[in-house]
Amino acid sequence: MASTLKIVVGSHVWMEDKDLAWIDGEVFRIEGRNVHVHATNGKTVIVSISDIHTKDTEVPSNGIDDMTRLSYLHEPGVLNNLAIQYAKNIIYSNPVLEAFGNAKTVHNNNSSPERNYHCFYFLCAAPSEDIKRSKLADPSSFHYLNQSTCIKLDEISDAKEYLATRSAMNTVGITEQEQEATFRVVAAILHLGNISFVKGREVDSSLLKDDKARFHLNAAAELLICDCRNLENTLIKRKINTPEEVITTTVDPNSATTIYGCLLSLSYYGNSFEQLCINFTNEKLQQHFNQEEYNREQIYWSYIESVDNQDVLDLIEKFNVPISSLYAQKPGGIIALLDEACMFPKCTHESFSRKLYEKFKNNKRFSKPKLSRTAFTIQHYAGEVTYQSDHFLDKNRDYVVVEHQELLNASRCSFVSGLFPSVLEENTKASKTSIATRFKWQLQELMETLSSTEPHYIRCIKPNNILKPTTFENINVLQQLRCSGVLEAIRISCAGYPTRKIFHDFLCQFRILAPEVFMERNNEKVSCQKILDKMELHGYQIGRTKVFLRAGQMAELDARRTEVRNKAARAVQSRFRTHAAREKFLVLRKTSISFQSFVRVETMLIAQVSYRILRVPLTIAVILACKLRVLLRKQAAALQIQKSYRCYIAWNSYSELRSSAIMLQTGLRVFGAYKEYNIRKQNKASIHIQAARDTEALKVQKEKIEEHVEELTSRLGLEKKLRTDLEKNKAGEISKLQAALREMERRVEEATEMQERELAERAIEEALAQEREKITSLTNEVEELKVLLLREREENSATKSALVIAQEENDALTRKIAAADENMEQLRDTVKRIKKYSIGRGDDVYNIADWS
Repeated sequence: MASTLKIVVGSHVWMEDKDLAWIDGEVFRIEGRNVHVHATNGKTVIVSISDIHTKDTEVPSNGIDDMTRLSYLHEPGVLNNLAIQYAKNIIYSNPVLEAFGNAKTVHNNNSSPERNYHCFYFLCAAPSEDIKRSKLADPSSFHYLNQSTCIKLDEISDAKEYLATRSAMNTVGITEQEQEATFRVVAAILHLGNISFVKGREVDSSLLKDDKARFHLNAAAELLICDCRNLENTLIKRKINTPEEVITTTVDPNSATTIYGCLLSLSYYGNSFEQLCINFTNEKLQQHFNQEEYNREQIYWSYIESVDNQDVLDLIEKFNVPISSLYAQKPGGIIALLDEACMFPKCTHESFSRKLYEKFKNNKRFSKPKLSRTAFTIQHYAGEVTYQSDHFLDKNRDYVVVEHQELLNASRCSFVSGLFPSVLEENTKASKTSIATRFKWQLQELMETLSSTEPHYIRCIKPNNILKPTTFENINVLQQLRCSGVLEAIRISCAGYPTRKIFHDFLCQFRILAPEVFMERNNEKVSCQKILDKMELHGYQIGRTKVFLRAGQMAELDARRTEVRNKAARAVQSRFRTHAAREKFLVLRKTSISFQSFVRVETMLIAQVSYRILRVPLTIAVILACKLRVLLRKQAAALQIQKSYRCYIAWNSYSELRSSAIMLQTGLRVFGAYKEYNIRKQNKASIHIQAARDTEALKVQKEKIEEHVEELTSRLGLEKKLRTDLEKNKAGEISKLQAALREMERRVEEATEMQERELAERAIEEALAQEREKITSLTNEVEELKVLLLREREENSATKSALVIAQEENDALTRKIAAADENMEQLRDTVKRIKKYSIGRGDDVYNIADWS
């Protein structure tokens, strides 16, 4: 591996930029460890060699789909390749994502409850032959679509979008048969939503409501390519397995929603059970650093360092095992504890969360957020994620109806039958398993598939946060690459052999470094070996079909090739300049010879004319002609000197005027720049002051909120204590009143019995003595008994009044308890709002939905 980056004059490099993250340029000077670069934005930058990366100038104009094939696998290389591909490829897949997805895209804000999935409306606006084949009509006639008032969007043409979706499906490689099957299922879902039932003759039985329901049932069966009678039976009947036999019973069915959920169970990017499954998958894929190509090419790679996230996987998926000792700690991950909680019907999400807090309180990857009783935070390899466990139990208990599974698996359409696994296959594992356990099995099967193939990993990157096309935000994309683990994978790859070239491609690119090798007629592998040996590189490896280069070696080879090309270019330029100079010399020599010949001939003619006219001797005529020629030359030279002098005077005047204008413009620009600088400085200072004030205000407000939360918490505790005391007092008073009432009734009965017994004995004795006295005595006793009974009745009435008063007090206490319950609910809502407010204001709660 090269110890330093090989950079030469003319190399194209990447430099860090605060606005664009990375910017490219060309090196034009090297001074020790510093290089001078002409950046593409027009600036000249001086940077250290350690702060730059080499740029691949041979990247195709449309980018590279598989980024593992990039010659330079580093941050700017990946970012540049994404930017090249963005405008070309993202438009192709967007219509498919918009039609079947449930997330915001360029044209789609489908996360709002206004409209269902766009694919339903697109299909209802399809060409007439497609509508006839699907037996569809206006969207407002279908139950799944007419539950809201928004049927048509002004900014979307459903008919055009349907054609665009089909075109995009063709572009991304979905066959015509797969497209037809997909839209058959979409249409079947709409028909299933319109099937309605009425109560049958038997108890808990159902029948199709009318002919309209029968029509939609037949249409759904035809589209799903399954038996119509079996479809009807699966909707209105259920099978119960008993040890003796299978019992078929009628039930009160709901509209068939199982297939709806199976087809459109797309990713849900909230911090819930689904997000935990997504991040669990990301952790598994991060651990699975595939070295299959190294093995296939017979490359030694065991020294390569990779990220270790086994502790996170243990936290999520570790199994429960039997306890061999009472003192042994029972292991288990979140999924195992979730399955265990689902076995108890009375278990709630709060008790499940408490169990998690207690189980993993010492786990460095697990933490409990403040002011929450149902949330928990996991430190993933890409960052912290907080999950809300409110619906974990309900979602984990969900399962597929066996009858629906058997029906769809038996469909003659391979796409429909593939929506559900085989019933026999599922029964071999367990009759009823939780969603989390099923997901873990499927993920394990996926990892086994990855181990036996050469996978290509796909990451979804959001180009901008404003949902606008042709806008690629480098800083935003780079942050997503870092959080999603892509750059971590690049780091791991750079620790091995990030550059892999097929022998033929390597020779085509670097044959210029050793042209003599091709004179020996060696095979490609030997030729590659000789070129690398000539360059004196170390640490590379030669595979069966590829050359594996360490980080930096590709840059060194490119630098050597640039040097060879520059040397060859200089030689070509030297030869060309020599040839051009000689051609110019030959033209000048020929012109000079012709001119000299002309002058000689003209001189001789002048001499001959002088001799004939003036009869001057020929010698004197020649002398006079020569003097005349000299005079003419002097006149021409004087004219040239005058012309040059005037030009010099004019140029000096122009230069002085130009310098004055430049100086004036410079002064004006400096004044304007200084003025703008002062304005920006003032604005920056005011912004900092305002930010400091806002920060201080937020801190004060947060402290007040925390104090208010503590006060509410203490008040809630007092309310609970008051409620407990009231319940105890109420129960004690009621029990005392009931005991007193029973005691008084017992006394009344005893007194009555004693009085009757005494009266009977006295009547017998007095009857023997005197019958008249008996009658008189009995009359008196009867009067006395009436008075006594009246008193007893008064005492009994007083007791009943006391009981009524006690019951009224009991009702008052009950009303106070109900009021206290309402106050407790209000306190809970207040705490939740305070928590949301704190999160919105600045608590560091990290959401990963952008990264999976």
